[in-house]
Amino acid sequence: MDALLERFLAWDYPRLSAAEQSLFEKLLDEADVDIYAWIMARAEPDNPDYLPVIKRLRNTAGK
Repeated sequence: MDALLERFLAWDYPRLSAAEQSLFEKLLDEADVDIYAWIMARAEPDNPDYLPVIKRLRNTAGK
């Protein structure tokens, strides 16, 4: 997961809007196991506001 987040921070994070960057930072406060499940589409977050950032993380995971 660290490699994925590093790639995301290098390539996608700078392209996020200020609101999306804020959501990403908030997302990092969640449990790693939950974040991983969301990225791998094994679960959906309780907070639907995370979905745009989760979708971008999923795209990064697929690269």
